[in-house]
Amino acid sequence: MKKLFLFASAIALVFASCSNDEDLGGSAGAGDGAIEFRTLMDKPSSNLRTAITDETSILSFTLTGIRTGGDYNGEYLFNGEGITRGEDGKWNYNPKRYWPKGEKIDFYAYSPSSSKNVTVGITDYTSAKSITYTVPQISNKDAQEDFLVARSMQQNGGTNGTDPVVLNFHHALSRVMFFARTTQENVTYTIDKVELVNLNETGTLNLSGIPEENSLTYPCQPWTDQSSFKTYAVDRGESPAYLLNDYASVLGQTNAVMVLPQATTKYDGDGKTVPGTGKFAVKVSYKAFAGGIYYAGTATKSAEKYFAVNDPSDVSEPITFEMGRQYNFYLEFGDEVGKEINFSVRVSNWTENAPGYLPELNDYRSVISADLLAAAGWLTGAVTKADLLSKTSLTVKNSSVKTTDFTGLEYFENITKLTVEDATGGSDLDASKNAKLNTVEFYSTINLGTVNLSNTALTTLKFGSAATIKNLDVSNTRITEFGGTNKINLAAVTITGTLNMSNCGLTEVPMPNDASITIPELNLSNNNIETLTIRDCKIETLNIENNAKLTNLIFAANTAKASSYSKKGDKIEISNVSALGNKALQKIEFENSNYGGILLKKLDIQDSKNIKAVNPRFSFISELVLWTGCTRDYLNGTGYGILNVASGSGAGEISKIVTADGTVIGQLLSGQENKVTAIP
Repeated sequence: MKKLFLFASAIALVFASCSNDEDLGGSAGAGDGAIEFRTLMDKPSSNLRTAITDETSILSFTLTGIRTGGDYNGEYLFNGEGITRGEDGKWNYNPKRYWPKGEKIDFYAYSPSSSKNVTVGITDYTSAKSITYTVPQISNKDAQEDFLVARSMQQNGGTNGTDPVVLNFHHALSRVMFFARTTQENVTYTIDKVELVNLNETGTLNLSGIPEENSLTYPCQPWTDQSSFKTYAVDRGESPAYLLNDYASVLGQTNAVMVLPQATTKYDGDGKTVPGTGKFAVKVSYKAFAGGIYYAGTATKSAEKYFAVNDPSDVSEPITFEMGRQYNFYLEFGDEVGKEINFSVRVSNWTENAPGYLPELNDYRSVISADLLAAAGWLTGAVTKADLLSKTSLTVKNSSVKTTDFTGLEYFENITKLTVEDATGGSDLDASKNAKLNTVEFYSTINLGTVNLSNTALTTLKFGSAATIKNLDVSNTRITEFGGTNKINLAAVTITGTLNMSNCGLTEVPMPNDASITIPELNLSNNNIETLTIRDCKIETLNIENNAKLTNLIFAANTAKASSYSKKGDKIEISNVSALGNKALQKIEFENSNYGGILLKKLDIQDSKNIKAVNPRFSFISELVLWTGCTRDYLNGTGYGILNVASGSGAGEISKIVTADGTVIGQLLSGQENKVTAIP
């Protein structure tokens, strides 16, 4: 059983624009020359907070009308006047104004008229025609609003003075929604808080730049002078969002967050560090637990993660929030923490519901690479949704030496088998959205960047001859064997970065006896391993965290080929062994017999308070991290014998022993009768 579906490899971003405006049914001209109004706005509606304004929810607007031409040029006919909708559906104001003969009027308006967020309005309007607006905090109940603006220029009421002033209102702000899902059925996920960190709250909008027509042309960014960075937080409090298998909003009654349109500066941290001043990031607080065991966060505290946000149209640039657009952030609880956010973008009307993760197109040819089109046999003609769903396997070949492009693989939703031949150039392969994929084979010359097979139904992974992959991610799959020729043949593949096998339900990890494995990072966390034997290898980071059943950890050097001891780490050298969360761990053994060295530069077992033995025979630990509160007196008294470096020709060494909070306990050297002593 898979024990953990780690957080959010993917956070997909979708933006939407307002395009189809509807007549709100304002009053027609009364025939007496009085100035009447008709408003246009978009259709969708909701009874939730920061809902999309429609014909029933726009009830008022503030209006300024400036006379142009004639003796009264520049004078006000309306000066920040509040206009309200009556029970008859007509727009009411008092006293009535009438069309000046031979003159034209420029109208500027915003809605709602009661907005308290306009700090510089359109009363006593200057030639700048600008307003200043501050987007309030979400915690300020009902203060956030769908703020609308409009202008209508050079109006005269028509030939008979009976034509109403048509005001095409536009959404002045950007609207943000969050949707999330999980495909894991064995672990419960909750989102407790979502935050938009370092967004300007105040800006100036020149209404002279607002289109009069009922649609916006993008890019649309008329806001200027943005200032005052704030964090907009939706805190679910005692009612966190429980995730299901389908995308659903996680914002509760808040529904959506209104933010000021603005360019942003991208967050450049590692996901854990707080963004610097002005660096925009999305922060998510969440928990993952099953059967009382917490894999992310604790019962009283959430885990936290910061995400950088790229522009959906150019991922090399930070996002720019544009006026009148809706940005849908999709959080998928899938891959290992720390990966870059991938974005999927589509344009549609503002909506309360989560649009489909992948765009619905009449022809998918433009979003699928030539290599995949050739593999599918679609050299010409349109590619339909039905065509994509008909494919259950793909064989991607490159007869010439070139970079293979896997763009669009996610659209092949039904493939169960993927074969890749002669893929060079170091390109990435992301199959993490191909949920039905169970078999992947690599043959001939393979030189790829990051190969992401996580979150699939993968059971079989084969390599032919020489293959080099920078990062291989098979986390949260059904792979159950490591090192076997039918699953992952390490003799045929070189991993130059990270091999991630977390959350695969692994019960054992058989490693070859006769091959030295060199992998910068090997992630075996969140599995069901009881005894783990690590053989000859050179690894920078070995992550074996949260293996709840792990009781025995063995480092076994292959001595069959060795004739004499040479140096520390001659057979096994690991810079960092992280065994956090392994509370059942009882014994760490070193199988080494004078013919090769084992060197662990750091071994962190700070959560293993039940440890009974750490025996580095013929082996060396540069730094051993134990639990906070452990003392030298304990190790030399009640806990005497837990640490055993042997003596004589079989002696090992623990150069430094510290606790999780950094307290130095001492060292354990040979010839000291396994007594921990102070470090000189």
